[in-house]
Amino acid sequence: MANGVKTSDLDPTYLAQSVIVNTEDGTAPQTVGDFAKQMARTDPLSKSVDGAKFEYETLDEMQATATSGGQNSGGQNKVHKTKDGRFKYSEDLSVPYLHLNGLGVSAVKDESGRIAARLFNFGEDATTLWPEFIGLLETREKHLFIDTDIHLPGVNSLGQLLSGAIQVGTTIEFAEGYAIIYDSDGSTDHPYLEITGATSLRLIRPFVRSTTAPTTRRARPGIKLIGCEDAQVYEPHILSTFGGGLMFSGCQNSRAYHGVARNTLADGFGIYNDLTYGPCVDVYTIGSRTINTGDDGVSVVGYTARGAANERCGHLDFTVVSSFERGGVLVGSIDSALRGRAFNCASSGFKVVKDLGGGPNNAPETHGNIRPHVEVISYNCAHSADPIQPSIDIGNNTESIVGSVSSYGGPNRGIQVAGDVTGPTDVDLQIFSQDAGGQGVYLGNVSGIRGNITSISAGETGLVGLNCTGVAIGSVNLRDYNQDDSASHVGMRLNNVSGSIGPGYVGDNHASTLQPVDLLNCHGLRLSDALVTEGGSEPKKVLIQATCTDTLAPSVRASATWNPGNIAAGGYVTTTITVNGASPGDVLSVGFDQMQSGLTLTGFVSGANTTRLMLKNETVEAIHPAAGTVTVRAEKYVP
Repeated sequence: MANGVKTSDLDPTYLAQSVIVNTEDGTAPQTVGDFAKQMARTDPLSKSVDGAKFEYETLDEMQATATSGGQNSGGQNKVHKTKDGRFKYSEDLSVPYLHLNGLGVSAVKDESGRIAARLFNFGEDATTLWPEFIGLLETREKHLFIDTDIHLPGVNSLGQLLSGAIQVGTTIEFAEGYAIIYDSDGSTDHPYLEITGATSLRLIRPFVRSTTAPTTRRARPGIKLIGCEDAQVYEPHILSTFGGGLMFSGCQNSRAYHGVARNTLADGFGIYNDLTYGPCVDVYTIGSRTINTGDDGVSVVGYTARGAANERCGHLDFTVVSSFERGGVLVGSIDSALRGRAFNCASSGFKVVKDLGGGPNNAPETHGNIRPHVEVISYNCAHSADPIQPSIDIGNNTESIVGSVSSYGGPNRGIQVAGDVTGPTDVDLQIFSQDAGGQGVYLGNVSGIRGNITSISAGETGLVGLNCTGVAIGSVNLRDYNQDDSASHVGMRLNNVSGSIGPGYVGDNHASTLQPVDLLNCHGLRLSDALVTEGGSEPKKVLIQATCTDTLAPSVRASATWNPGNIAAGGYVTTTITVNGASPGDVLSVGFDQMQSGLTLTGFVSGANTTRLMLKNETVEAIHPAAGTVTVRAEKYVP
C-alpha cells in the first residue's frame, strides 16, 4: 500500500496491541480499500464512546491509558492530534496494517517540540519482545526520535519494521544512552538495524547491543546499510554483536563519523560490494574506534562473486585495539585508503591484499587493489601461530600503492611488501620498522618499489629482498639488527634483486660476525657509493656471491700523504696504500693532487686491504712533483 507497510509480513502475534499515529490535524489517515473505509468511520470530534475516554490533555495521560489496557486493549487503535493540540484515540480498527502516513511514520510532538509519539507493545509474550515504544516520524520533518530502549526478538530487526518509513531525507535520532537491544541467542542472521535503499538518511547516535555475550559468529551485524545513497551515520556505538559492527554494502557517497565497535564477532566497521546494488563508491568511516573485534577492526572488501570492486572507500583516522584478525584491511578496491593505528592485534595490524582466501560461497577475490593510499601505524601486532605473519602486510596484486607504513614491536616480521607469485607493483612507500621480533622489512616478488626503508632493532635481518625487479630505494637505514643473537642474520640480504639501493647506513649487528650486506643471485643491481656499511668479520662489508652478475657494491676508499720525489725521464715510483675492504680484482680509482703534465698514475689491489700505486714519468726529462695527498677507491663489481 502506498502509505503503509504490511505488518502481516511480520509475526501476527506482535500486533496484539498497537497504536496508529497521525499528525494531520483532525484527519484520519487515508489508505486504500476496506482499511480506508474503516478509518473513515472515526469521528475526530468525539469526546467519548460508551463512556470510554478518547481525548487526553497530555501525551503521558494518553500513554498511561494505552499501556494499562484502556482503549488499546482488544484491538488496533488510532491516535491523532486535534486542531487544539490534544491527542485522541479512535476505537478497534482490527486490520493487519501498521499505517505509515505520507513519506514516513507519523508522529505527534510534546510541548518541547520533540517528536514523542510512541508505538506500544508489539506482543506481550516475553519471548517475542518488540519495542515497548519508540519515537516515530513526523510527516513533514521525517525525524524519528528514539528515547527508550528497543528490545528485538530473534526473527526481525528494527530496520525491517521501519523499512516503509525510511525514505528520502529521513533522520533517526537516538537519545543518548538508549539502545536497540537484541534479546535472542543469535540463532538468526537478521541485523539489529538494517536499512535498504535509503537516500539522504541520517542516523544520529545509534546504539545497538546484545543482552548475552555472543559466542557463535553469524551474519548479524549491529547496523547494516544496503544500497543507500548519501547515508550519514553520526557516533554509532555497537557492542557485543554476533556478527560485525557497522556495515556499508553497495552504498554511495556515505560516511560514518566517530563510531565505536566493541566485542563484535566479525569486522568492527566494514565496507563491501553488494550482489544487488554493486560496489560501494565514495564511502568512508572517519574517526572510528574498534576494540576486541573477532575479525578485522576495519575493512574494505570487494568480493568477485558480488561484482565490481569498491571505489574511493576507506577508513580515516581510526584506532583498532585487540582485533583477533587483521587490524585493518583493503582488498578488491580502487583509490581506497587506510589511515590510522592498530594496537595488539592477533594478526597483522594492517593488510592490503588481493586475495583473502575466499568470500561468499568460498568465491575468491580477484579484483586486486589499484592506487590504494595508506598511512598506518601498527603497535605490537601479529600475535598468531604463523611465525612469518607480519605486523603490516602489503600483499598480492597491490598496484600503485602510496603512503607510509610504520610498525613497532610484534613477535614476527615488522613490515612485509610481498606477493606469493604476483606481488605488489609500482610501490612508493616510506617504510619504518622498529623492534620487530623477526625480520624488520621483507620485500618479495615486488616489481617497482620506491621510497625509503628504515629498520631498527630487528630480531633477525634488517631488510630481506627476494625476487624483486625495478628496485629504486632512495635510502636505507638498517641498525642494531639481529637482536636474537643468531649467527645467520645480516643487515641486508638480497636474493635475485635488480635495481638500485640509495645511500644510507647498514651496521650495528647485535652479535653476528657476518658481513652487513649479503648479495646472492643478483643481476643488474647497484648499491650507492654513499651506502655506509659497518661491522662484520672482514672490512669489505659487502659479500657479493659468485652467482651475481652486473652487480656493483659500494666502494671502499682511503687517502694518504705521499712525496714521490724526483722521477727520472721514463722512470717511475711506487707506493703502497692500505684500503680496508679492498680485494684483488676490485676496480681501483686513484688520484694525486700534485699531478703534472707528463705524469701518469695507475694502481691495482695487490692483496686483501692493500693497493699498489705507480707514478710514471712519460717525458724525456726528469720531473720532481711536490708532496701531496693520494686518494684510492676500490669498487666491487661483478660483470
